[in-house]
Amino acid sequence: MVYDSDSEKPVFSIETRVAGAYYYYFNKIAYKTVENWTFVRLEPEPTNPYDKFAIKVLLSGELMGYVPKGLSSIIFNILKNKEFHLEAYIKLGDNEKGEHKRSDWEFILVIMAYKY
Repeated sequence: MVYDSDSEKPVFSIETRVAGAYYYYFNKIAYKTVENWTFVRLEPEPTNPYDKFAIKVLLSGELMGYVPKGLSSIIFNILKNKEFHLEAYIKLGDNEKGEHKRSDWEFILVIMAYKY
């Protein structure tokens, strides 16, 4: 979704899943509560052996998972661009019964880029 950069709306926004959340979140930090629209920090991990554009998703400083590989190079380049700042949040998806679930595919990462 692209917006007019002269407004307060983001110039870029995307929703995607948190890759690896099942492993990192459930096996390592499952004691932390995640509510809808919980702020997360995105941090490049250029030494990642699987993706030189890897972006960590950090919840309270702890690794929750990654931006999916197919999207990581785009987000990596936006993070490095000093004309933009990114905000990232976690939304909880719903299952077929409309109930919130905390599973790998139910953590939805919302990334919004704003122009300075």
